[in-house]
Amino acid sequence: MFESSNPKMPYFVANQMTIFPNHLKVLIKLYQPIIGNTALALFQTLVQNFDSYEMLADAQPLYLLQEQLDCSLQTFFQALHRLEAVGLVKTFLQHNVHGDVLVFSVQQVPSASAFFATSLLASLLKEKLGTVTFQRLSHQFSQEARTHRKKVTNLQEVSANFFEVFRLPSDEAINPSTEVVTAAHDNQVGPTQIAKISQSKTYDWAFLTELFQRYQITADEVQTKKADLASLMSSYGLSEQELVDEILPTLHGNHKLDLVQIKRALAVNYRATTSQRAVKAQLAANAQPAGNKLQQQDQTLLTEVRQYAPIAYLYHLREQRGGRVTSFEKSLVLDLNSVWGFSDEVINLLLHTALANNSTLNRKFVEAIANSWIQNGVATGQQALNYLAKRQQKKQQPRQRRKRLERGTDWSKKRAEITTKDDPKALEAIFKQFKDQEG
Repeated sequence: MFESSNPKMPYFVANQMTIFPNHLKVLIKLYQPIIGNTALALFQTLVQNFDSYEMLADAQPLYLLQEQLDCSLQTFFQALHRLEAVGLVKTFLQHNVHGDVLVFSVQQVPSASAFFATSLLASLLKEKLGTVTFQRLSHQFSQEARTHRKKVTNLQEVSANFFEVFRLPSDEAINPSTEVVTAAHDNQVGPTQIAKISQSKTYDWAFLTELFQRYQITADEVQTKKADLASLMSSYGLSEQELVDEILPTLHGNHKLDLVQIKRALAVNYRATTSQRAVKAQLAANAQPAGNKLQQQDQTLLTEVRQYAPIAYLYHLREQRGGRVTSFEKSLVLDLNSVWGFSDEVINLLLHTALANNSTLNRKFVEAIANSWIQNGVATGQQALNYLAKRQQKKQQPRQRRKRLERGTDWSKKRAEITTKDDPKALEAIFKQFKDQEG
């Protein structure tokens, strides 16, 4: 994941991509709730900014994109990362003598059926919109797809083939001429890339496919479930061989991978013993330097969480504090990876925070923390620790109580008011009576 604080950094759109009405509908109805308005506008802007005659040396600065989108540089990169995560844009860094250039490759918008077949995207959309709206959208797109094709039975194809209609010299038909071969090579620019979600880790899919084929699981089935299998291996810290070994009881020879049974089997039976050493070594090798802003205690914690896959770290915390890891807790950790999209070290810090003063993981509490971190831009372990430190400082600051001042009375400016309810004539009569008695 790349970011720059330089708005003058040049960018270049490397390819052309046409958005048809059906693509636009998928973008607005399915992708927009996930990536947001700014990311959608950025994608369409990049598509329109492609110029087939523009050279790499003519790359434009990023601030021109900011002006088009009317957003800050930080907001721009947040939108770009969302496009990268769902696979709509691939970003490359081109190094040359004049400096670095950001190169964007826009990907073709997939069909609605391909979107719903990607369970990570579909699950995230359901979380954003709710079950009712999600089901309504799914039904709407499925009904529309069915209206474009009529089901007809008892068909026999009788189409003419090429050689029944056209004639070519035998030599040309078998061995095309040099001009034809050259033309084919010159026009081979590669297929249009369809958007696929970006996985932070790479796996040997050829090896995994070979392992599954031993148990009558086809290569197409592995390719279809690729995103889900990657999420499981990442969350549990499993290699290709270990994944197959763990889910072996769910393979029944029906050529299918039952994801529901696989997740249940991992949640119930997984024990972090077979690959602990290899996982720790791999995560330690990939760990990024944390910088000098963290205190020693936080630095130690960050080093610790980078040594474990999320499920393994959950077992590690349980070993320290007692108790057992429940299948519900493992399912919740898996959601933090596949639905929320957190990295391993951020998930581990979230687990550490959630279990600091609680004996179990409460889903509402964990999701509240996750929402808070997302809203405050927490994407790395160091950012999570800095955010927690700031919150702790705010809690420790004494609250200043505002004193309430009562207004006094300035008696020097206030005249005395004498009021009486007695009649003056009655008082005069009383005084006259006293005089007569004295006389």
